[in-house]
Amino acid sequence: MEIINFIIHNFSNLFVILGVFGIAVETSPKIKWNPYSDILKFIGKKVNEETNKKVENLTSEVNNIKNKLHEDKKKEYSIMISNFASDLKHGEIKSESQFIAIIELCDEYVANGWNGKIKLDTAFIKEEYIRFANKVKNGDFVIKGGK
Repeated sequence: MEIINFIIHNFSNLFVILGVFGIAVETSPKIKWNPYSDILKFIGKKVNEETNKKVENLTSEVNNIKNKLHEDKKKEYSIMISNFASDLKHGEIKSESQFIAIIELCDEYVANGWNGKIKLDTAFIKEEYIRFANKVKNGDFVIKGGK
């Protein structure tokens, strides 16, 4: 009971003594414990706990959206490559810029390692481009207006 009365009557003095002791410990290079830093870190974690949860949820949502966009891009590229190859197989004439654009798409698709089924269409498109380029070079093929 005497200790409690002593603490109550001398609270401001004890507060100052503990404060000076804490500063001495905090700034001492030999003592590895930093009481004020630890207290402030604890308070900061409690104050920011809700914000940190919201940031984690947003990060998770952003990652989900990125994954969805990545999958959509993969599907889109796959469809475009397959359609281009199918058009060539059905005799549709393509321009040099169309060939170059689709070949760049094919290269990106394969470089990302998305899957192997597009490799056959990619090889076919590249072979057709070489045949197309040779025809144009030899003057056997001239693109007229239209397609």
